[in-house]
Amino acid sequence: LTADARANLAYSLQSEGQLDEATKYYKQSLELNRTWRGPDHHLVAYDLASLGTLEMDRKRLAEAEQSFHEALAIYRKSLPPTHPYIASTLYMLGRTLLDRNQPAAAEAALAESQKIWEAQSGVQSSEYALVQSALGRAWTLLGKISAAEQAFKQSYVSLRNSQGAQGEATLRTQHWMEELYAREKRSD
Repeated sequence: LTADARANLAYSLQSEGQLDEATKYYKQSLELNRTWRGPDHHLVAYDLASLGTLEMDRKRLAEAEQSFHEALAIYRKSLPPTHPYIASTLYMLGRTLLDRNQPAAAEAALAESQKIWEAQSGVQSSEYALVQSALGRAWTLLGKISAAEQAFKQSYVSLRNSQGAQGEATLRTQHWMEELYAREKRSD
């Protein structure tokens, strides 16, 4: 199998919850791409970002963070600074940092991602809304309540319109918003 075929197979296996098998094929794709395309090729970064997402699924957050950092380093060498792959990887890094309870670092990654998505897709895009929701979570954890509330309200409407009321990101945003209001209520 080619590197691309292995990566596609890994993605399918990951979607089916077969994480061990997916890991094996992502790593094979990564090694083939490094060997044949070179260590700084954007497809090497893509494989690293895919491994990072898989590690997030496994709740192995330190490994996910490392994969996202490695992917970003390569993307920044091989792609234009406003490329969607950079924005997506920054978003996933931000989500990982939130899960690792590092809201300040998450805020920085997410703010950069948001700027790229705004330039690429506009503020009405679902990508922008995903990042805005995660920024709302970072701001909640940092005590920036007003900014968080505004981010949640705007992102929730956009996500509900694009993914529906039961979409994963819509429900996550709703949950984070409810946590924000519960936190405010406790502090009153």
